[in-house]
Amino acid sequence: MTASPNMPSRFWKELRRRKVLRSLAIYAGTAFIILEAATIIFPRWNFPDWSIDLVLWPSWTA
Repeated sequence: MTASPNMPSRFWKELRRRKVLRSLAIYAGTAFIILEAATIIFPRWNFPDWSIDLVLWPSWTA
């Protein structure tokens, strides 16, 4: 099976057309904000150290 040379460019165009990249950026940005807030707020509220692992755990299983 030989792939055409413009296959990667067609792939990226299709991802842009379906707005997959925008959704990925929004998901990554939201996850970053949640994780950063947890690492700042949890120690201040004297949550146990393993509570941050609970916030991280769903991202490991995805």
